[in-house]
Amino acid sequence: MTEVEELVPDEVTLLGALSACSHSGLVDEGKNFLSKMKEEFGLEPQLEHYACVADMLGRAGRLDEAREVVEEAGHVGAGAWRTYLAACRMHGDKERAEEAARMLMSAKESGSGGWVLLSNTYGWEGNFEALEEVRGEMRRQGVQKTAEDTVKLAPSRPAPMLGPGNKFSPNTIVPAARAPAPSPSPKFGALL
Repeated sequence: MTEVEELVPDEVTLLGALSACSHSGLVDEGKNFLSKMKEEFGLEPQLEHYACVADMLGRAGRLDEAREVVEEAGHVGAGAWRTYLAACRMHGDKERAEEAARMLMSAKESGSGGWVLLSNTYGWEGNFEALEEVRGEMRRQGVQKTAEDTVKLAPSRPAPMLGPGNKFSPNTIVPAARAPAPSPSPKFGALL
């Protein structure tokens, strides 16, 4: 970020910078922005900032550092714990995923996201007994998967599509949310 005299970034600008660092793999630069936010710009990081840095560190496989950031988030950390849990799942670290899920579930505003991520972690590794245990506990506690939590858990990255000749090409990546709708079935026609 270019430093211009008398211009101080706000929370939104810094969130954009953190997100750019996360998606570009610029981990040390992102950590530096979080540090500057507090020390140099006098801004208090919010949930989104901590979650973005936890995501950035998680993508890089730096789970110990991601956990430290989540713990630093303190009372605003439910979303950061969810991000950390997703990173643990992505890297196949079941023990950390379980711990993150416990922390997330203890937060009042956690919703069903932690439960769903944990059950998906077990399903991903083929541990269907543990998966059913989590789902059973969700039922006992009256936790229901909501559409809001489904949206939070939906992948934000483009879905790779196969191009002509079944070859992968960067030009064939289509964002999952914008994938073309399937053609109407000739048997049933359009449902309009």
